[in-house]
Amino acid sequence: MGFLILANAFLGLAIALLYYPESPLYLFAGIKLEELWLWSKYQAFIASLLFIFALLSVDTNIKGKELARSLSAFTATLQGLLNVFPAAMYLFFLHGATSAQLTLRGSTISITSRELVFHLLIMIISWSSATWLVFSAKNKSLAMRVQSVDTKSFIGEGI
Repeated sequence: MGFLILANAFLGLAIALLYYPESPLYLFAGIKLEELWLWSKYQAFIASLLFIFALLSVDTNIKGKELARSLSAFTATLQGLLNVFPAAMYLFFLHGATSAQLTLRGSTISITSRELVFHLLIMIISWSSATWLVFSAKNKSLAMRVQSVDTKSFIGEGI
C-alpha cells in the first residue's frame, strides 16, 4: 500500500515539475503562464500530501494505516481530477494530430500527443490506485467480519 501511494506522489511531483516555470523540466520554455504556475502548485501540494500519507501508511498502528489509506484514496482521486483539464485541453488543441503549434501572448509553444498520453496515464493510475485502496479496505473488513462470524459459529456449536 505504501509503495502505491509513494508512486502516486512521484507521478504528481513529475507533473508539477513539468509545468512549474522555474523547473529545469519545464515544458514551455518560451513562455511563462501564471495559470500553469498556479496549477503546478496545486499538483505539488497533492504530491506532498501523498508523500505524507505514504509515510503514515508504514505506521505500526492499524488506525494510522487506515487513515493513510482513506486519505490517500481521496487525494489520489483529486490528483486524477487535476489532470482532467490539461488532458481535455491537449485533446482539444491537438485535433487528432500528434503535435500542434500554439501562439500564446506572442510566443509559440508546441504541444505533442505525449503530454496528452501522460495526463491520461496519470488519470488512470491515480483513479485505479484510489479504487484499489478503497476496495482493498472493504475486502479486508469483509474478510474479518466473515472470519469472526465463522469463529463464533464454531464456538457456539461446541466444536
